[in-house]
Amino acid sequence: MAQTASTAASLRVAQTAAARRRGVRDYFLRRIGLFFPTACAAITLAFLLFRLMPGDPVSIMLAQLSLAQGKNQAEGAQQIVASYRAMFGLDLPIYVQYVYFFRNVLSGFNFGPSFVAFPTPAQTLIFRQLPWTIGLFTTSMLLAWGLGTALGTAIGWLRRTRLASLAAGVLTLLQITPVYLLAVALIVFLGYRLHWLPT
Repeated sequence: MAQTASTAASLRVAQTAAARRRGVRDYFLRRIGLFFPTACAAITLAFLLFRLMPGDPVSIMLAQLSLAQGKNQAEGAQQIVASYRAMFGLDLPIYVQYVYFFRNVLSGFNFGPSFVAFPTPAQTLIFRQLPWTIGLFTTSMLLAWGLGTALGTAIGWLRRTRLASLAAGVLTLLQITPVYLLAVALIVFLGYRLHWLPT
């Protein structure tokens, strides 16, 4: 009898462990399954960002050349712009540009030359700014975690008081405020009013 109970308990433990492993496996499979559509959407958005704007960077370069050098130089500028359009692949159909862009990104994280800082590759500019982005993100996450934990603990400790209710209301208001509006308000208040930040 005792052996049967022990076997049943061992079986339940094994079933629980197997269910836990299946749950972890399913979680990672779902995450991996979401990664690819998200990556494809991000690549497509990066491709369409410049293509859907009126004109293109090369046309803007032509306008700047025409203004700087006068109309007499505009014809020569047209030839320069045509060669630039061929270099960037802007003379190809939009679907061909998309296929090439997608292939280059997947094959080596190659976004091509930067329109703004030509001929510097766009990925060089991204990697140059990446440490600052990671530092800012890490700092903001640590501050949010530390302040959130401290305020949550204080509200839990002082529950059923007016101060806790007021703090909970303010935090709820801050939570539903769009991040960009809150950021502008903090820049104006901390930077321009209190001069705590360089402006």
